Amino acid sequence: HYDNLAGELDEKYVTRIGLQCRSWFEKDLESRAEWENTITQGVNNLGLNVMSSDDGDAPFDGACMAVHPLILETAVKFQSKATAELLPATGPVKTEVLGKQNEEVLNKANRVKEFLNYQITKQMTEYYPDMEKLLFYLPLYGSAFKKTYWDFSLNRPVSCFIPAQDFV
Repeated sequence: HYDNLAGELDEKYVTRIGLQCRSWFEKDLESRAEWENTITQGVNNLGLNVMSSDDGDAPFDGACMAVHPLILETAVKFQSKATAELLPATGPVKTEVLGKQNEEVLNKANRVKEFLNYQITKQMTEYYPDMEKLLFYLPLYGSAFKKTYWDFSLNRPVSCFIPAQDFV
């Protein structure tokens, strides 16, 4: 169901749940502080920060001051190879019938594949660009996530990239 239960529960109970959730959230942030510092240092060492010419170090606006281009090159190669495998032009969904196969079951599997590929390649306009961001981000940060959900305002599924720093 989609009702907000907070309005149905006792205020003290809702407050207790909120405080517990906040405590868990803060513990999660604390437990990953070292990882976040390591990632920040790594990104700075790679020179992935886009600089403006106001900084004085950048030769022009938007320059990337890569210190270790080999790591960036490897990340781009990973992204390129993974994109070719995971995001074919016809769509990423493939189907396989487990168990007894007959014409009706094979046709149903094909309809499912065609519809899901239509949704991903035509309706979900964010799917491919966000997946490409994820595939660049993944080798540099070690973790990346996609959130797939039904968006009631768009009246369709949505699948967006969530950087590991934003996932608690």
